[in-house]
Amino acid sequence: EGQKHHAIDLSRFHDIEPQKMWSNMLMTQYEVSRMMMNYTVSNSVPMPMPALGEKTMVISTKAVLTMHNKTMKLMFRVGDVFPPFGQFLQAEVFAYFYPWRSPTQQSSDVWSYEGRELALRTRANPCSNRLFLRTPVIVEHIVDSNSPLRSWQTKEGFIADSRAEILVIVCGVNQVKNSTEKVQRLFKVHDGDIACGHTFTDIVSPPHTCEDENHGQPKIDYDRFHEVVQSSPDASDEACWIYSSTRSPFSTGNEDS
Repeated sequence: EGQKHHAIDLSRFHDIEPQKMWSNMLMTQYEVSRMMMNYTVSNSVPMPMPALGEKTMVISTKAVLTMHNKTMKLMFRVGDVFPPFGQFLQAEVFAYFYPWRSPTQQSSDVWSYEGRELALRTRANPCSNRLFLRTPVIVEHIVDSNSPLRSWQTKEGFIADSRAEILVIVCGVNQVKNSTEKVQRLFKVHDGDIACGHTFTDIVSPPHTCEDENHGQPKIDYDRFHEVVQSSPDASDEACWIYSSTRSPFSTGNEDS
């Protein structure tokens, strides 16, 4: 008598409530970052530079499937956001294809889960997966008859791999900590992580075009690092299925183009 007691509703112990600023609980890391950037700009809040030693390597949120000179390419973008030259040395990039194909009725095979490595290159170094990240780099995989993705040369082959995933890993030596660090991203085919018939937006301006405002350094628009746009194929490439429609290959047909 006279003592106070607290009521505890253990049935709601695991309940969570969204905060006002985070009302969309399904936002990706990229969307949260963009929202924070918009908030700081509109409220004149200065964004601090990344500190030395932080993980500043990034991989684009999407990969693209495009054609150039009758050659199909899978591409994604890699960068180091630490200004002005990046802080990671001896960077290397790796990609692995996981088909996740189900067994056929005529076969007793189990699910195909083994990852197959994809040969990677850049325009600057077409024979190596080594990266120099002073500016963001477009990494390519050539989809030819020797590629694990060779079935993607047809729309039917791409759709057949709807469960497939591509794991990208970038490793580099942090010159501050003198330690090897990595960043990775998983692209899922059916989730639309691979944009067919698209390419990456140009985000790098040469030093001579921004000398006054950037002290002779190239200007990089990291706000558009993840941005892709529909590509314009050459006459020899426009017949490829990736340019046949603006609709996703997994659309039901009821969606607008």
